Amino acid sequence: MDILKPKVLVTSCEGSDYQYKNDILKSAYVQKMMKYIDFEYVCPEQRILSEQSDEELRIIRKTNAGHTLLGKETGTDYTKEVSHLASDLHKEYKANQIDGFLFKSKRALTGVKLAKVYRNIEKNTIVTSHHKGMLTSEIEKLYPLHVVTSERMLRDEFDRDLFLINIFTRARFRACHNFACLQKFHSDNQYLLMVFNQSAYRRMGQILRNPAKYPYNKVRKQYEQELFTVLKKYVSVDRSARMLEKLYENFKKDLKLRERIHFNDLLKKYKNGKVSLSVLLELLKSYILRFESDHLLAQTIFEPFPWELNRY
Repeated sequence: MDILKPKVLVTSCEGSDYQYKNDILKSAYVQKMMKYIDFEYVCPEQRILSEQSDEELRIIRKTNAGHTLLGKETGTDYTKEVSHLASDLHKEYKANQIDGFLFKSKRALTGVKLAKVYRNIEKNTIVTSHHKGMLTSEIEKLYPLHVVTSERMLRDEFDRDLFLINIFTRARFRACHNFACLQKFHSDNQYLLMVFNQSAYRRMGQILRNPAKYPYNKVRKQYEQELFTVLKKYVSVDRSARMLEKLYENFKKDLKLRERIHFNDLLKKYKNGKVSLSVLLELLKSYILRFESDHLLAQTIFEPFPWELNRY
């Protein structure tokens, strides 16, 4: 299966006066990702702080709701600068030209889940340590169908898979420029989409049913909205199990009794969290090769992203 390279915007200040203590690019896993993903880089602190390279930024809770971003040393309010930066990035990276965002965790600008919020500028007035960074919040408003993750979240298998599935699926979708490509895309992603939402997969099929009735761009936009709304949801074990059973139905009648028992035993273990989804997918793929069901080899569920990125 041909693998198209997604384009991801990464926050990194490596080599600048604003360099993080543990920059994203120092992660061995992120280094491995570079082989398969085109990274674009931005140092948000550099673009917001200008010459104040030693200024520490803090999110401060306002009493009338909302938050402000202040410099700890100078007390300067940088809230408007964050909005301006997000707007500038949105102009630089159109939604149909970027596939995802990889942000530095815990920071006041780019934290995805673990940014700290303070009651005031003083050090020991933390209200919460589980907030989104100010820039992250703005980016999510401007790119509602994109996934924003952090290098810390990549350590978690579910968060990592969700991000990788999203960006590589988006790269494949971005390569489609006509109805024929879009229909093949839908067909090739059948079992992958079933993992997320079977009803949505059927709705997306309805969108593509009458290609001559509506302009391509209108259909594509409607399909895209449905597709990436679905792909932002977490994969559930129950939906995955139903997808595996549907794939299994293609081979059930040709398998020996002991093979059927083995598959069902593995499926039960998967439902109980004792084996991973990849174990059953590899078994099903062996059936495809054995029974020469070549039409199923194109299904992206077997390799939604490069195999080498499976392990952190």
